[in-house]
Amino acid sequence: SLPKLNPVYAKNIKLMKCKSSSVENNSNEITVRLHDKVGLVNIGNTCYLSAIMQALYACTKFRMCVLNSDILSSNYELLKSLQNLFAFLALSQRSCYRPERFWLQAKPSYFERNQQQDCQEFLRHLLDTLHEEAKRTIQNEYGMLFLSSEEF
Repeated sequence: SLPKLNPVYAKNIKLMKCKSSSVENNSNEITVRLHDKVGLVNIGNTCYLSAIMQALYACTKFRMCVLNSDILSSNYELLKSLQNLFAFLALSQRSCYRPERFWLQAKPSYFERNQQQDCQEFLRHLLDTLHEEAKRTIQNEYGMLFLSSEEF
């Protein structure tokens, strides 16, 4: 079956016209590019970033979870950035993408441009940060519910 893109995000995406992707009218279904892959530009010893992002993008369930996430909450800054990156990889006509914004959002504070870094360390930081965003949002949204139920 075709993957579905979050309807809220589909309205905002500006990269819908692709020669090797299609977006059906009145639908949020997309076909992911099977050829003409989009590469990631190395923005100063960021091979670790490219390797991790291409590997995560290749994981269909992870990719679709990211693309289908409802990210209206401002608590999801990294997820928003990751969703933009994945949407570009899925829908762009361009041969490459410069992941500057994503790198700035996703990198650990001690990672610097033009220095070699460890893939595993970046992946751990990325997944930990996504996990913390999700936990924080759940606590904020449901914390008041649990507090108010204890009063009864």
